[in-house]
Amino acid sequence: LEYGSDEDEHEDEFDVDEEEDDVIVPRRRSTVVCQQVLEVTQLAESVFCNGLPTLLGNLLLKSVPLPRATDAAWTLEYKIGAACRVEMTRFPDILDGVRCYDAALKLYDHGIVLLALQKEGFERKWRPITPQSYIASSVLGVVLTYHASEALPGIMRRAAVCICAHTNDNEEA
Repeated sequence: LEYGSDEDEHEDEFDVDEEEDDVIVPRRRSTVVCQQVLEVTQLAESVFCNGLPTLLGNLLLKSVPLPRATDAAWTLEYKIGAACRVEMTRFPDILDGVRCYDAALKLYDHGIVLLALQKEGFERKWRPITPQSYIASSVLGVVLTYHASEALPGIMRRAAVCICAHTNDNEEA
């Protein structure tokens, strides 16, 4: 067989089952991500968007640098920002029917930035939020936050109470 022929490619993609000689099974391959390619890509992108590699690294890593009283103002802000990460959370039922636009500022006041929504049970069907997006009881949210995963549901409940009180005040006015 010549290298690169169709038969050669077929052999690369399938194995013969060792227990049953006549059964061909798909070869299980793992996807390997080359760290060097990611690093070079991030370096190249930082030319167009300063700080992008730092932002991505901070969002993906779970390290939390501790602020000190002696830190310069910019260092303190960086350390607080570095504590933020992406989390998935469920909305309290009392937010059913509330527009994301109305909830955004109160969530921000509680240290939560809403990024996307997903209907429960629909794997990988995320929708970025828009001002016209509504929160439903069967919706999960992707948020950016500095809160611990365990504390997030309680903080979401407190934020929901504030959001509902604020929306009721606006409807009465």
